Order: sequence, then C-alpha cells, then structure tokens
Amino acid sequence: MPQDPNSNYGSDPHNPYGAAPQDPRYLPPNASTPFGAPPAGPYPPTPPPVYPPYPPYPAYPPLPYPGPGPQGYGYGYPPPYGGPGYPGYNPPPTPKTPLKEALRQLPQQYLRVLTRPSAATFANEMGKADWNVIWVQLLAYALACVILYYIFFQESLHILISLPPFSAAFNNPNMNSQLLLASMQTSLTTSAISQIISAPLRIFFSVGIYYLIAKLFKGKGEFLTQLYSTLLFFVPLDIITLLLMLIPFVGWVLAFALSIYSIILYIFMLMAVHQFSGGKATLVYFIPAIVGFILLAALIAFYVFLIYSIMHTMPQSYLSLWHG
Repeated sequence: MPQDPNSNYGSDPHNPYGAAPQDPRYLPPNASTPFGAPPAGPYPPTPPPVYPPYPPYPAYPPLPYPGPGPQGYGYGYPPPYGGPGYPGYNPPPTPKTPLKEALRQLPQQYLRVLTRPSAATFANEMGKADWNVIWVQLLAYALACVILYYIFFQESLHILISLPPFSAAFNNPNMNSQLLLASMQTSLTTSAISQIISAPLRIFFSVGIYYLIAKLFKGKGEFLTQLYSTLLFFVPLDIITLLLMLIPFVGWVLAFALSIYSIILYIFMLMAVHQFSGGKATLVYFIPAIVGFILLAALIAFYVFLIYSIMHTMPQSYLSLWHG
C-alpha cells in the first residue's frame, strides 16, 4: 500500500506501520506542534490540593442509667434499652447520700414502693442502700413494735377478761385475781419490751434465709441491697398492720389483705435485686413455705403413725379401760 509522503509511518524499521506520532507534550522547545496542540513543556508541577482539616468528633458524655421503660421491660427477657434483665448487668453505683438527706428522702421512697409496685421501682431505689439508713430504720421499727405490741397486748387482755369463762374465774373469791392479773400484765409487758431485740433479729433471719435461697438460684444481688430493699416496704406495712389489728374484725381483714400485698412486693424486690424472672422469684419466695409444709405434714404423719402403733400394741384390757 502506498504511503503518504507527509506521513511519518515507516520511519521505524522495527515497525512496518511506522512510528506513532509523538506526544506534543514531550517535544523539544520551539518544535512544531501538529494538530494545533498546546506549546511543549516542561510544565511546572501542579501542587496537591489542600483541604481544610476535618473538625474533631464531639466527646459524647457517658449515658446515664436509663431507668424503667414505659412498658416495664427488663424482667424475664432483655429490654430494648439495656439495664435490668441483661445477664451480668449491675446498676451504676449511686453517690453516697448523707444520712440526714437519706432519712429525709425515706418517706418518699416508702410511698413510691407501696404505690408503684413493680420490679422497676425497686431497681431505681436499691442503689441507695446504706448501712447507716438500715440501722436507723431497724431501731425505729423496734421502738414502734414495743409501743404497738404493748397496746395490743393490753387490749387483748381486757377483751380476754371480759369473756364469760375468764370473767367468772377472775371473780372467783377463792382465787387471787389481782395477783393473777398483775402477773399476766407483767408477762405481756416483758414480751412487748423484748421486741426491741427480737424484731430486728426476725428481719435479719428472714432476709438471710431468702438471700441464701436466691444465691442457690444464681441470684446477682448482695445482702445489703436485699436488706435495704426489704425494709422499704416491710417497715411501713408491718407498722400499718399492727395499727389495723387494734380495730376489731375489720382491722384483721385489712391486715390479712396487706399480708397478701407484701408477698407481691417481696417477689418484685427479688426480681429487681437478683435479676430474676417473675416465675423464679415466686419460686424462691415460696420455697420456705413449701419446705415448712412438707416438714409439718411429715411430723403429723409420724405422730399419727406413732399413736396408731401404740394403740395396736396396747393390751386389750387397757383399751377397754380407755373406752370406758
């Protein structure tokens, strides 16, 4: 094929088609630039673009403890916001409140626990557990028990004396009724005064039993937290119950209703302190009652079997005398 005389093809012996047109950027200075290309270089280096630095990320503050959700999530299944209910969760420590301020807040805590019965309510209050507040509550509760038990015993004694069988016995001239009445009053007064020691011991024993059972079921809480949370509802409810028992009949019915309500609050407290589901907390609460019922049934069965065995091994002459 004939070549164009103006073309530079064929100038390269190793390339039958000739050398490719040179890039005008690499031509020497003042060289012709075919095809209207820009003047030959060299060109000054282009500086890299300078971008303004990115602003630093804002420092986010630590998220506070979210508290209970609107539907009361977090007990028995993981809640959507985190918090009570996740395995291994522990509420953040609450700064220690001075004793005077803690005692001032105590009536409000009583009111919240009694009027908003839920595990979330106990979860919000149990972080304020402190031994100083516990000892003050125990002392106040013991003194209230001494006063209320003394009034209750005196009222019960007056009712007992007014009953016909006992009134006849006290009016018997052959019996020193004044001495008997004084001894009974002394005994009841001593029992009331002993409440200053026995009342706190009953609380420690009861909370200790439930704490050990909760630990057997892998509870997460501490003894201090459980004792503090228990006192938040036990102290006001027990004092109200003693006051209601001074009212004949109606007071006893209301006191029984409060005892049922205290069981519900105790189960909610176990759910919050030990991160239990509702079923596990209920089982932990009723285990002492179940064990006590089994032991009582076994004891009754033992005595029935013992009496039955004695009756069958007795000689017939003794049985005839027994029957009459």
